[in-house]
Amino acid sequence: MKQMKLALFALMPLVCLIALPNVASAGCNKAQNYVNYNGLAGWANRIANANNVDVRTAYANSTCLITAGEHPGGTQPAGAASTNHVTVVLKKTATMSKQTCHIFKKAPSYTGTYFPATCQ
Repeated sequence: MKQMKLALFALMPLVCLIALPNVASAGCNKAQNYVNYNGLAGWANRIANANNVDVRTAYANSTCLITAGEHPGGTQPAGAASTNHVTVVLKKTATMSKQTCHIFKKAPSYTGTYFPATCQ
């Protein structure tokens, strides 16, 4: 009887692992037409913490696609370090229309919590 209890106790972690729900991780996937340019090092955090609530929501729900890695261009928004940004497309959902957004690095003097972002 004692050996049976030990065997059941040993199987308990396996049973618990099987019973856990499949939890998806947050994030944006790369689009099929993704252009690397200067890559994505450090950008996941910036996207997750963009100053646009739709970007943060799309990141949390994995309903966004990165179409271009870090590259310069466009208009530099307030708080951005430069025009360097990544381009992210937010997929249309029941509560949000499809948007193209540009996420930027913070300027050293910027004291805001979130990273500058522009969306259209």
